[in-house]
Amino acid sequence: HIDLPAELPMIQYRGFSTSGLKNINIPDTTDIYDEAFRYCFNLTEITFPKYLISIAPGVCYNCENLETVHTYENLLYIGGQAFAYCKNLKDIYLPSKTPVKLLGSDDVFEGLGYITHRIKIHVPNDFELMAQYYFNTDNGWVNYLWSDLNPNGILELVNDL
Repeated sequence: HIDLPAELPMIQYRGFSTSGLKNINIPDTTDIYDEAFRYCFNLTEITFPKYLISIAPGVCYNCENLETVHTYENLLYIGGQAFAYCKNLKDIYLPSKTPVKLLGSDDVFEGLGYITHRIKIHVPNDFELMAQYYFNTDNGWVNYLWSDLNPNGILELVNDL
């Protein structure tokens, strides 16, 4: 487990790529650049900074053992390929009161169409928020969410926050 120093201003492009990190807490004031944790095969859990509004593209690309992602209320966007090929991903916590928008929505979860489990997306217990995730085609989630209309969806919304 690594706790980065509170004064760390940023994690550069591919800053921890291919490192042996297992889990990491990132300080609240740290910016994270594209592909910062790409190919961190041992990474199982990541907690993004409290004030982060956007998860960078490819940030956890092919972190094949990543299971849990924690975010905070300020998150607004998830970049393309952020969790591509993270085949063991089980839980993403999104406590934001507005739907988080997927950028590059066709590939945020690229390479996961073959997984045999559903990834749980934990959101606040709010009916209107749930409806926005399910029915707002602008935010990018409808292609991934499991429902009667999309039985091949790989994501399942859980309203338990």
